[in-house]
Amino acid sequence: INSSHYSIQTVGVIPSALPSFHFPSWNWNLVIQLLPSAFMIAMISFIESLAIAQATALKKRDDLNSNQELIALGLANIAAGINSGFAVSGSLSRTVVNADAGAKTPMAGVLSSILMIVVSLYFTGFFQNLPLAVLAATIVVSIWKLITLSPFIETWRYSKADGLAMWATFIGVTCIDITTGLIIGIILTFVLLLWRVSRPHIAVIGLVEGTQHFRNISHYKVITSPDIISFRVDENLSFLNAHVLKGYIITQVSQNPQLQHVVINCSSISNIDLSALEMLEEINIELSLLNIQLHLSEVKSPVMEKLIKSALIKELSGQVFLTHYQAIQQLSESSATKK
Repeated sequence: INSSHYSIQTVGVIPSALPSFHFPSWNWNLVIQLLPSAFMIAMISFIESLAIAQATALKKRDDLNSNQELIALGLANIAAGINSGFAVSGSLSRTVVNADAGAKTPMAGVLSSILMIVVSLYFTGFFQNLPLAVLAATIVVSIWKLITLSPFIETWRYSKADGLAMWATFIGVTCIDITTGLIIGIILTFVLLLWRVSRPHIAVIGLVEGTQHFRNISHYKVITSPDIISFRVDENLSFLNAHVLKGYIITQVSQNPQLQHVVINCSSISNIDLSALEMLEEINIELSLLNIQLHLSEVKSPVMEKLIKSALIKELSGQVFLTHYQAIQQLSESSATKK
């Protein structure tokens, strides 16, 4: 095949030798200069490789160890660094071809590597006149089996936010390139995560009759008291959402002039930062000015450790209860006694 005459691009001459092994020279100025780019390459390579591994594992119904993948990727890049190789990452096309060929164990990768070395040393001449279109067709046919639109549709139906991130990543990878698409997906997912955290689900809860369980008053028939209002926060508290909790509590309190107690059920809170602690202190002060006591219930150990270190526990107008049921029982009896 004469590519210059028939306009058919071929693989061309392939060097039939392996690069020499040597350790790169260590230069701190060069390290500092390349570190930001190296970090981005490492992050994108790992995410891309993990995505490929997950897709293949799902197809083969195998378990995936992400730590093992990271270690393998690191060792491969160390080996590439001492023989003048490019940065190593998972290859979608080669992974699919390997899987479709019947690979079952990691030994398939070892044998494939050995075969590649032998071919690179002694048989590169056989591929010199191979049209690139043949290679492209092989890759396209192999990858086509991995393309399924059902997860995109199901994700969009389940969550518009997750669907948006998924479609944006897919379009970025398809229309631009893999790196840009993954960066778009990472940034968009991070933004959506911040958006979700900043909009925590807060419910006013009441006691389900005949039980010790509490549920959202909007969805269940529950028992409530005009003297006591209970809130459940279904999110960790941080500077992103603490102001939302304060605004919600103040709004609910302002609608009930008979309130004497506010109880926050902390069963769904696993972490709390300094800004959220300060916001709880502000809530405690504002409620105290209205002669309303603030109580906490079902506080988890990691959160309790931080509460003890803060000024909130010392200044808390109410109590910290082990269970929410205990809180409602004691506060109800206390309110009845005062009446």
